[in-house]
Amino acid sequence: MESKLSYLFWIVWVLTLGLSLIEAFTYYGFIDKHIGFNYYSLIYITVILGVILLILRHFNKHANSKKADLYLHFFIVLSVIFAVLKVTNRVTHPNFVFSLLHLQPNNLFPSLLISMIPLAVIYVPKMKYMNLFNKHKLILLFTLSVIILNIYKIYKNENWAIRFIINNPRATYDDKMRRTVGSKFYNYSQFINNNTPSDSMILIPPQAFPWPQSGNGAFMRYFMYPRKLGNGDEFVPGEQVNIDDYDYVLLDWGETDTVEDTYTHGWPKFDISAEEILLMNEDGTLSKIISGDYIYEEYKDQKVWGLIKVKH
Repeated sequence: MESKLSYLFWIVWVLTLGLSLIEAFTYYGFIDKHIGFNYYSLIYITVILGVILLILRHFNKHANSKKADLYLHFFIVLSVIFAVLKVTNRVTHPNFVFSLLHLQPNNLFPSLLISMIPLAVIYVPKMKYMNLFNKHKLILLFTLSVIILNIYKIYKNENWAIRFIINNPRATYDDKMRRTVGSKFYNYSQFINNNTPSDSMILIPPQAFPWPQSGNGAFMRYFMYPRKLGNGDEFVPGEQVNIDDYDYVLLDWGETDTVEDTYTHGWPKFDISAEEILLMNEDGTLSKIISGDYIYEEYKDQKVWGLIKVKH
């Protein structure tokens, strides 16, 4: 029985790890959006199978894994890669790794956690404190943990969504997205998609209030993919940014009324040599197109959203 469960465990684990690595090189939600399958359910299955194997191996002294060192080395290598990429972004600029490898270091974190599951299955039964538990206590503890965790997550994350669905049974996808991320931001994201080619390079504001969404490259990538994004600074394109590498620059007042530190509404706060400027209505439609360069002083303190098409 254990051998069959072990075989199933490794298949599910490899599939889960593979899907997590795909999202590491794209964005969170890529699998769900394009395949219609949330791979996080596989993580639960992997954990459940792992706990069952852990229990069986505790009561089967002959159960072991010759591949233990392989999984340990994989986890160590992945941990080192994750740490190196994080440090690289810290000492250069926040989007350096993404611009070079099309990879967000933070997106590797789920893969890192998934790679720890086989180590638990292999090494935990060898620990002395396992003698404090018996099979029934482990099963009960795991079951209660899963139930409590899911009740909390449903209450915290899904309660408002369920009420919205019941009250708005005919809501469209756009209606649901506006409810989820806010009308102002969602309309702006659709305006960008409708007015830029899919292979565009787009410069976005720094990640700070008043741009917590439009300045968040990882968050924006869910709506903009496969467009490539890079963060600029408030008063200059950025120390490591060459404006000629970009096709568009966001003209972004900001989606929040609050600001952070010394930041103020309105971006970019520097001039740009431009072919044209596309201005947006609040409902996400195109307001007008203005030919010529972007001069910050002409837009200073104006509550506008749009796109600046860079002149090459």
